[in-house]
Amino acid sequence: MKPINLPEKVIWYYIIGIYGIYYIGGLYLFAPLLAVCLSLYLVKQWWNETDDTPESEKIRLSAPAYVWLITMGLVAIVAIIGGMDFDLGPFKIISTLVNRWFRTWSLLALFPLIGHLNIRPQLIYRAVCIFCIQSLVLVPLFYLLAHVFDTHTYSFISPLARFGGGTIFYDVKIFGSLLDVGEKRLQMIAPWPPALGLIGNIFFCLCLHEPNKKIRILGMAGAAALTLGSVSRAAIITLPVVPIFTWVLVNFANPWLQIGLGSVAAGGAIFSADIKDAFDSFALQVREYRSGSTRARDAIQQLALNAWRDDAPIWGHGTFSENGPVSVGSRGIGSHHTWYGILYAHGLVGTVPLAIAFAWSLMDLLLKLKNHPSASAGFSVLLTLLIFSVVDNIDGLAYLYWPGLVVLGIAFKGKESLEVVKRGVSYV
Repeated sequence: MKPINLPEKVIWYYIIGIYGIYYIGGLYLFAPLLAVCLSLYLVKQWWNETDDTPESEKIRLSAPAYVWLITMGLVAIVAIIGGMDFDLGPFKIISTLVNRWFRTWSLLALFPLIGHLNIRPQLIYRAVCIFCIQSLVLVPLFYLLAHVFDTHTYSFISPLARFGGGTIFYDVKIFGSLLDVGEKRLQMIAPWPPALGLIGNIFFCLCLHEPNKKIRILGMAGAAALTLGSVSRAAIITLPVVPIFTWVLVNFANPWLQIGLGSVAAGGAIFSADIKDAFDSFALQVREYRSGSTRARDAIQQLALNAWRDDAPIWGHGTFSENGPVSVGSRGIGSHHTWYGILYAHGLVGTVPLAIAFAWSLMDLLLKLKNHPSASAGFSVLLTLLIFSVVDNIDGLAYLYWPGLVVLGIAFKGKESLEVVKRGVSYV
């Protein structure tokens, strides 16, 4: 499979070259630039359309794409108003728009927008599989080195950090490892281990749709290796849950599946007390594992909720608090949770549209699951983001998982021809 147009070429070579871009510290800089360039290319294509342009090549934005564009635009406006309310000053407000909104929230709208270009989802699946196969080689190697040597000490700050946004995003771990409270964890291309778990989950969902069986299996193995190497509790639990849940929805009309689900429901009702006790015990074990991190997250979320409710319920504070109290390890208030974070930074005016965008998108993809092959991939991506939104700031990591956002845009478009299936391309 080879790219056949400019957007496909740019996306293809970026994805298969992610590790190269990471080792020069360019991911946090180049991903937003990629989003802007391809968005401008889309506008150019739309502007140059004539009556003679084939219908298949015309730019037609879907309703969810408009919803996300409007929502992210509102977040920018709210950031300005919130900054003015708290007298952040023009320099801080502009810095917030460039280094926070442009590099984070805007990508949640721009990359799905790019998915409305003439881009084949199969090309993205293949490119992501190639990246995951590269990871399948590197993850065991780096994990072994991390347990033999102190490889977490080998890192450098990329010179590209002068372009701003926070040095953590330009901190290149040569061997992809981190020492976290005495525990060796991998972060690979991500700024912290749970972010790697998010990438692994989303890329796993994309690899599932690779037509070539051997490449698909190797890609899934690489994505799973990224997830397990992150030692992220949420990531490891989510990895099997989202694909299974999506598969059930896609095949729900199957009578045998309905009989099976009915039997499971009946058994669950009979043993509901035992199941509840087992679930409560499992949840408690998950929380107690790395309990210090759990307590810190809970404290950060409570601080964000209290500050939002007491100080800025409507417009928010305009930006995150960069350094929280020592009691939470000086972690910023508004971090580690998308919804508490947006409440703190952008108030109800920013939060409600985001919830509407998620709900609208999920309903749109649910209606397309049976008739559009890319809808199940897009639904899995969106569901994964929704789950991770309660354990991390998904907006700040969009520069890493953006291939999933492009597939999400393709799914929104809903015009992927079923001729792809007729030509022999299979979907899992």
